[in-house]
Formats: sequence, structure tokens, C-alpha cells
Amino acid sequence: MDGFIDETCEGVTELRVHGVSGTPPSVILAHPRPRLVAGDGTTGFYRRWWEGGPPSGEHADVPGVRHREAYAWGNLTSGGRAVALWLLLLPFSLANLAYFMLPRPARARRLRHVTEAGQRLFALLLTGTLVGAVTRAAVDVIGWQCTAAGRACAAETAPSWVRWLAVVWGDAPSRRLAVTSLVPLLVVVLLWWLARRTWRRDENTLPPGEPATPAPAAAMPPAGGVPAPRAQADDAPPPSAAPGGGGAVIPAARTAGAASATTARLKGAPGAGISAGRGNGAAGAGARGSGVATGAGISAGRGSGAAGAGARAGGATGPGERAGNGVLLERPRLWHGGAPVWRLRVVHVAFAIASIGVAVAAPFAGTAAGLALTAANAAVQVAAAVLVTLPCIARRVDPHAGRRTPVPLDVACRALRVAAPAVFLATAGAALAGLPPGDGGTLAWQLPGVGIGAFQYALTVGLGLFLLITTFVLARAGRPGDRGPRAMMGMAAWFVLMVAVGSANVLALGLLFWTAAFFGVPGTAAAPGPLDRALLLDDSAWWTAALVPLLACGLLALAGVLWLIRRSVAARLAPELKAYYDQRDDAERVADAWALAALTDRAGLVLGVLTAIGAAGSAAVTVLHWLGLFTPGGGVAGIFASAGAWAMVVAVAAVVLVARRTYRDSRLRRAIGVLWDICTFWPRAIHPLAPPCYTERVVPELVDRVRRLAATDRDQVVLSGHSQGSVIAAAVVLQLDPATRARVRLLTHGSPLRRLYAAYFPAYFGPQGLAAVREAVTWCNLYRLSDPIGGPVFRRVDPLAGGRPDGVDRFCWDPRRPGPGEPLPETRWHTAYWLDPLYDEALDSLITVTPAV
Repeated sequence: MDGFIDETCEGVTELRVHGVSGTPPSVILAHPRPRLVAGDGTTGFYRRWWEGGPPSGEHADVPGVRHREAYAWGNLTSGGRAVALWLLLLPFSLANLAYFMLPRPARARRLRHVTEAGQRLFALLLTGTLVGAVTRAAVDVIGWQCTAAGRACAAETAPSWVRWLAVVWGDAPSRRLAVTSLVPLLVVVLLWWLARRTWRRDENTLPPGEPATPAPAAAMPPAGGVPAPRAQADDAPPPSAAPGGGGAVIPAARTAGAASATTARLKGAPGAGISAGRGNGAAGAGARGSGVATGAGISAGRGSGAAGAGARAGGATGPGERAGNGVLLERPRLWHGGAPVWRLRVVHVAFAIASIGVAVAAPFAGTAAGLALTAANAAVQVAAAVLVTLPCIARRVDPHAGRRTPVPLDVACRALRVAAPAVFLATAGAALAGLPPGDGGTLAWQLPGVGIGAFQYALTVGLGLFLLITTFVLARAGRPGDRGPRAMMGMAAWFVLMVAVGSANVLALGLLFWTAAFFGVPGTAAAPGPLDRALLLDDSAWWTAALVPLLACGLLALAGVLWLIRRSVAARLAPELKAYYDQRDDAERVADAWALAALTDRAGLVLGVLTAIGAAGSAAVTVLHWLGLFTPGGGVAGIFASAGAWAMVVAVAAVVLVARRTYRDSRLRRAIGVLWDICTFWPRAIHPLAPPCYTERVVPELVDRVRRLAATDRDQVVLSGHSQGSVIAAAVVLQLDPATRARVRLLTHGSPLRRLYAAYFPAYFGPQGLAAVREAVTWCNLYRLSDPIGGPVFRRVDPLAGGRPDGVDRFCWDPRRPGPGEPLPETRWHTAYWLDPLYDEALDSLITVTPAV
């Protein structure tokens, strides 16, 4: 290849990790011609290609001395066209987020396990809600009602692809149900296929073990030491569930020529503003070694302990099993979820298929065959519900610990995987052959049932109340000294779970109302009039629709409150900024920008108020429905219900249109990918059908690459993470062995670690987790007050806050103060930290290796 590209690994490497929205490598590197040096097109490591040959200058690439490298992972969340389908899976992603938001005090371990079991059962009911909506739309509205003789789909104007059911089997309801049940079955198969495909592609990567002796060339991982996903021959538990299964991904050895290359420091003198830590112990030797000066500005970590030690809170651990004793981010098992994801996927798919079978068989439960099929499908659902509450079904194990999943659990999952489709096939076959209608004592014009739907609804309400109580107890059980910033008083897990069920109900009811409106006229059972065009929906659906206008009014009121808060904050900031921005109205403009960015800290207020309105409204309409005081068919309640029904139809149509456009438009995929960059950072812990977790691939790849780049004491890696990349970088740092940590520095900017992650995920990024990162490596964090996402990690040190400067956080003016007569520069908000002069200053001060003699 013409030109020049540095592919060496020795020396100082500035490894940049981008944030949300799939930033391209050219932007990350601030260079127009990046080239892939490791990895692949989905996730890869890029360096600058110089067209005119080896460059010169302060920040140019010099083989064996210094390099700038970018890690691009955005294609995992915004590169594939399947992202268009992820919009429909938002409730599942929110359920996973709620799991990781749960407080985890050491004094209430048993209660936490019970709460986690309740969360897994709640997630299973979410699957039932969305699949049940498709089932009701297809089997009830179309199969049972619309295609019956004399109903809407039997008219000449009905679409031919449903009218034939009314013409051929208008008086044979079981056959109609058998055919229409294929629609929800295809939806379940699609969900299973997407979950299995993304698991094999993204999450079936074994985290690398401790550094070992170099492997022979044949055993080296491809593409520059990046571990490749291990493909499975079928949908089976990964081999890593067995002792020693899977093996460690060992970083490839450097060649003799590369190993002998000398390493030089960019600037000869140690950078000012670095406080030295302590390095001792066998594996920690050479840790922050010579060439480190003391001073204020950046804090250095401490490396200690013998080889293989987690360096924290005692307890010797074996190779690859650095437990970290309470530092959850330090446990390798967090990013090793192949086996539990497989088990949970089997349970959810079996539950969904069985729910379709119940809908087909329940109308004929008055006969012996119908009752037997209904009982068989219900038994599958009960078995799935029991399995999902077992602690071991979702338990992750350290990838190299040699622990094994209980054999009875795997046997039960395999049996359930066979039983669910077998029972459904028997049900569909019997229905297609013809089941005589039984006297269920139910409305003839609505799909008869056996009360399973009402039972699931009652179970959902009961679980919600139970989780509210247990989450409150867990939030209060922690020691006062362990509590850092907590969103919503530690109750964020419950509130997000309620948002998950609320969004699932909006999608479900929106689909039902749209289907009824497309084929006929939505109505209630108590509504008078002819039934030829009416397609009846339960009163509970109409009552839930009536809540939508109330939520809209609450949202508008909140918007007004936030606007007043912004004005108040801006008015307070403007006089303080006048000394720094003294030209014209610069202070007011900057204060307004900073006040707007500060509204992010009110996210808990918005979430809490909307959830409270929804929960209180749901309780009220549930009581009204059960007591039967009046129906939502007329009066003010009818107006609200009709408005809410159409609003949900519009919402579902908007989601479908956005998904369709997302499938075709790569730029929109990147925009939508921002949502998934945040949601899918966390593994699929309780809902296996959610969009895939990218960190189960990203973290092992980065760990392996950092080890390759920092193989000797004359190498150093500055891990530079922007926004979500700073969260990834913090997780990577805690996965490194002590010897490698000693050669790593951390530079974060626009980081939401404290502002969002410590507040909403305190068990992982609370004071203990952030302190562990601070102790592990030398760290500098850049932040702006105009940034709506990032902020300080430990303490504000900007001129307005006062107090002594913190050892990690450094404040960046934005917009910068203009010179006399100059216009106010453009506000950069959350972007372009790499272009800030303070970035280069911080980078230079972090580099501490000295030139080879």
C-alpha cells in the first residue's frame, strides 16, 4: 500500500473509544483517512494512514514510539438493518435496565434474590403482554370475531386474504383460530431468531483469561489479537458452562523484532499535575514506576498484591477469577452470559408459544379434548414461570472458574424447549381438524377463555406492588457511608420497570385498536347496535386507553415546570458569569445554555411524576372495572377512552413508520442507535429477547487489545473514552490484571459516570465502583457545564463551585471566553472534547514512560 501507516504495538498508544451514535473512525482520529489494523467491519481498531509517507510533528504516529488508535464499536447498535425491529423491543430493554438499577446492599442479600426472582417473572409477563397483544389481535379480533359468519370480514369489501376464512370456515371457529394463530407464532419465531442470532454474533465471546505464555501461531486470535466470537453448531448452552469449556482467549505474542523495539516518551519531562500512587507487590512491579512526578490535577491509582490478586478488600483468587469482593464491575462473569441467556430464552419462548396455544384451546374447554389441550398449554406456562424464578437460571459464572450449571436445570430447559412446540402443534392440529364448541358460559361474540388473562393481569399488579415494597426496603438497607448520588431515592429500578410495562401496554393496546379499526369498528360489550361491523374489546382496554390523555396533560405540566426551572437557574448563573463573559449579553447566553444542560439532572422528576400518574390512574380504573360502577362507553370517560385509543394507534403507526425508514436510512439508524447505545450497555440479565448487549463483545475485545499494546514496562496505553466510551473504558480498566493496569492511564471526557450511571446504577457505578477505578489507574476527567450528558466524576472543580481542585476532574470552559472585541464562540455542548486544548494538555501529563536508553 502506498503511503504510511504505523501498525506497531510498542510505545505509547492513545486508544480512543467513541460514545453514542456510532462516531466514524475519521472523526474519532480527527484524520480523513483511517485504516483498519485489527478487528473487522463490525468492531475494529483503526489508525491514521498518511498519504505522503511518515509524518512529522508533535502528535504524529512514530513506529515503536507513539500511536493514535480508535476503537469503533457503533456498528453493533446502529450498523445493521435489524435495528429497525429493535424499536418494538423497548419494553424488554427497559426491564433489563431496571434489573441493574436495583440496590444491592450486603445486609439484605436474601431479599435481593427474592426481588430479582420477581423481576424475572415480571419480565416473563412482559413477553406475555406483547405476544398476547398479537394473539388477541389475530386470534380474537380476526379469527374469532371478524371472520365469523355475518361479521365484518365476511362482507364483500373485506380484504380477500382474510375474507376466505369467513367464506370457507365461517361456522368452524376452531379452524379459523388454528390458521390465525400462525401470526403470533411467526412473531415468536422472529423474536427467537433475532435473539439467537445476536447472541451468537455479539455475546458468545469468551472473556480473555489472565495473561499466559504466548500461544503458538496457530492458536493466535485473528485480526491483531481481537478475540473472535465462537460460533455454535445449534441453539445449545455454550461449552463454557462446563468445566474448562471454551478456554481462554490468549493474546498473540509479539514478534522478536517488535519486542526489541524501543519505547520513547512524547515529552522528556514528566507532566505537571500528576499525583503519584503506590506500587508494590510482585505483579504490580513496574507499576507507576519512575518518571512520575507529584502535584495536583490527576490522581494515580495503587497497584498491589501478588499475581492474580484482585487488589481490593482481601481474598486471594485464582487465575481469571478476580472477584473484587463487592466491586461488581470487576467480575469477569458480568460480561459472560451465554449460558443464562440461552436458558432464559428457552423459558420465554416456551411461555409465549404456550400462551398462543391457550388462546386457541380455551374456547373449547367445555369438551374433553379442549380441556386437555388447555391444561397442557397452561402447564407449560406454569413450568416456565417456575423455572424463571429459580436463582440458578440466570446466574452467571466466571468464564475460567470451571464451575458447572446444575444438570437438572439444563435438562428441564431442554424438556421445555421440546414440550412447548409439541403441545402447540397438537393444539393447532386438533383445532384444524375441528373442535366442537363447548358451553363456556361466556359472551358468544368475544373469544371465550378460562380466566388466564385475568389471572396474568392480577399477577402483574401483585408483582408490581411486591417489587415496590422490596425495592423500597433494599434502598433503605444500605449503610449510610456507602450511599452516593441516587436517582429517585434509590427507587429508579421500580419506576423504570413500570415504564417498561406502560410502554408494553401502549404497544399492545395500540395494535388491538388499530386492528379493530382496520377491519371494523372498535366497540365495547355493552355498546348497543348491530354487531356486523363491531369488533369488541374488553372494558379494561378502554379504561387503560382513558389514561393516555391524563399522561399527556401531566407531560405538558412537567414541560412548563422545567421551563420555569431553566429560567430560574439561568437568572442565578448570569451574575456569576458576568466576570468571565463581560461583553454585551454573553453572560446571559452562556447562563441559558448551562441551565438547559442542567435539566438532565431533573430526569428523575419527569420519570417519577409520569409513573406516579400512570400507577395511580391504573389503580383507579382497575377498581372501577372490577366494581362495574360504569362503563367507558359514554360520557367523559368515553371521550377520554376514544382519544386515548386513537393516540395509541398513532403511536404504533409512528413506531412502524420510523422502523421502516430506519431499515433504509443509515443516518437514521445511527440516530436511533443512540437509544440502544445506552440501553444495551447492560447484559440481557432478565429478558433474553431484548436487543443484544454490545459490551459482552466490546469489553473482551478491548481487554485483549490493551494487553497486546501494553505488554512490557516500556509500553503505555492511554485509554481515552468519550461519553458512553468513558463508561466502557471504566469497565475495561477493572477487567485488567494488576500488571497491565500499571501500564494503563484513563482519560475520560463528557462522561456520564457520576451524573447518570452512579445515580441510576449505584450498585455498579456508585462510590465503591468509581473509587475502584480511581485506585486502579491514573485518571483524568474533563467536563463542561454546557454538557447535558457529561459532568464531574467526583467533585465539581469549576470556578463557580469553589473549594480545592479534585485529583481527577478538570473543568473546561464552554464556550471559551472570547478576547476583547471577539464574538462569543459557538457552544460545543457534548461534542469535540478531542479538539479542546485541555485535552492535549491532559494527554501529555498522563504519559509517564521515559525514552529507552
